Formats: sequence, C-alpha cells, structure tokens
Amino acid sequence: MSKKNNSGSIGCLVSISAILILWMDSWMKWLIVAFLLATFFLKNQKRESVAEVDSVQNKKNVNDFSPNFEIKYEDSEGNETLRQIFAKKIDGQVLTAHCFLRDEERSFYIPRITECVDLETGEIVTNDIKRFLLKKFKQNVRPCDVYRYEEWVERSYNKSKPVSENVGEFDINQKLRMTVVTYKEGEIQGEFLLEKVRISSYEIDGLYVVLLDENGDRHNVGLSKVISAEGIGDFTAYIENSYYQSDNGKVQRLLMDYNEVLSILIYLGRADASLTAKKRAKINEYMILIGADCTEDLIAKVSRRIKLELTDYKKIVNKYAKEISENQKKSFKETAEYVVGGREKAKPFGMAGLQYLDSKMKWC
Repeated sequence: MSKKNNSGSIGCLVSISAILILWMDSWMKWLIVAFLLATFFLKNQKRESVAEVDSVQNKKNVNDFSPNFEIKYEDSEGNETLRQIFAKKIDGQVLTAHCFLRDEERSFYIPRITECVDLETGEIVTNDIKRFLLKKFKQNVRPCDVYRYEEWVERSYNKSKPVSENVGEFDINQKLRMTVVTYKEGEIQGEFLLEKVRISSYEIDGLYVVLLDENGDRHNVGLSKVISAEGIGDFTAYIENSYYQSDNGKVQRLLMDYNEVLSILIYLGRADASLTAKKRAKINEYMILIGADCTEDLIAKVSRRIKLELTDYKKIVNKYAKEISENQKKSFKETAEYVVGGREKAKPFGMAGLQYLDSKMKWC
C-alpha cells in the first residue's frame, strides 16, 4: 500500500474515532475505537504481505528460465550479433524469444539466423535452422511448414545408395513396420502394406512406394523419404532385390543380359505370323539351355517390349554373330528355323530373315 493511501485511511479513522468519543458512552466508544484500530492494522498488514508476494513472484517469472539457444543473428544491414535466447514459439518465419542480450522479449526473422547452438546438447546447426527449431518445439515437423514442394522433393532422409536406373515399376505386397516422412504429415510410423513401387518424375531417385496404413489410407512416399524399415538395413537395396525377383524385374534382367538373342528369335517368330505359344515354348527351351532364368510367361512379356524393324534386326544379328559361342550355334540355328516354321514352310519374310542370319553366323 502507498504512503498516500495509508495517510487517507488514518485520517478517516481519526475522524470516526473523534465522533464516537463525543457522542457515545465511555466504555462503548472505547470498545468501538479499539475494534476499528485492530481491523485497520490487520487489513494493512495483509495488503503489504500480498504486495511482497507479488513482487517476489514477478522477480521469479523473470529469472526462472535460462537460455536454451545461442544464435548468430544478422540484421537487415548485415550486422551480426551473438545472442543467447530462451525460445518461446515459432510463427511462420518468426521466432519469438527472450533475448538475454537486450533483456527483453524479441522477435527474430529465422532466415537471418546464420547459426544456432543448442546449449543443452551442444549441437551446432547452420542449415535447416527452422526445421531444427521446430523439432525442439514439437516432435513431428511437417515439411510443408518448412519447404516449398520443389525444395522438398530434392531432400533425402536416409543414407541408402541411389537405386539402379534399371529398376522400374512392380507390385510387392509385403507388410513392413516403417518410419517415413510425408510432405503434409511429417514423420509417421506404423505397420504398412507396401503395395507397389511406381516411377516418379519428381523424386530425386525416380521412384516412390505406395503404402497402405492400418486405417486404410494410402501414402505415396519417395524412396529417399523412408527413414527405416524394420529388419531392413538398406531400403533401396531391398527394393532393387525385390524388383529383380518380380516378373517385371525378371523381364528387365532378360532384356539386359540376353537382349540380342531374344530380339533375333522374337523377330523371326513374328516375321510371317504371330508369336504362338509353341514358338514361345521353343524360345524358352533355348534360353534355359544357355542359362537364363526364364519361363514361357516371361517370354510372352519380353516379346511385348521388343519391336524391331528390318534395319534394327540386321544390326543386332551383326553384333550377336561376333558374341555367340561355337557350342551354342547348333541349338540356336535349330531354334531359329523352328520359329519361322521350318526352312521348307517358311514364308518369304521369315525366310529372308533366316537367310540373313545364315550369312552372318557361318554355321558349321
């Protein structure tokens, strides 16, 4: 209570006491005066106690935190200062904090923070400072709060090697416990059905996985955004191995390892008619003979990818004639004759292809 208020209260009390002394009986007036005096002093003591508690509490509120970050901050004119702060909140690109250099609450424009040190852990951050600060405020940071989408797709959250450019789309359908990062939700984890792998023209590794979560929601996640998968060390290596175990991967492997021989036999098989099941079976028989991991169904899928003109066929024959081993020539010749319908029954277009093959192979 202020001195001015105390003086006013005392004057009022003296006036009341004087009136009572003049108009009331002796014992009664002195009893009332004593009551008024006691009430006044008790109230005054309580107010002083409350004021003292408030003063201590205010002091405590100012000093009950210590700096949790040290930042290098650059103002609009390029002047850099070193400050210790107690970070409070982030709103957009603005960090609100108590600045111990100025001893007051200040607002800092995050892009002007050139370095941030976590005083608790000693970690020093010079890049992605906003993401680092957001993670300190809440466990899950949504990339959409930090990056433009064009920046996001270029980021990687694992240390796996890039997947081979030969890997394409395929279905996988395997349940895995995973931790992934999505653009709008941030880091999520749980058990997912890894349904398929698809090609992406946006992701840095060119592929993404389609995940079905336990709630029935689907998430398209780039391979570089997979943080971990239980029981799998290198996720991109796992995807690559899974691809080559799938039909699409086996077809790709056949085209990589046996492109010339398959192209020649499929071209001849189509020369005058369709590539029938019997022709595919004969080609498959030869492919297994030379060591390929093959089935008639895979031959059918390979044939859909091979489209040759006569000039392409001749170039491939020229190349393969230099590569084929002598002990394979006999079986290859028999297979080539079979897929055109036999030398006696071959139609003109098929026979022309076979004769060109004869001229380059120089059969024994």
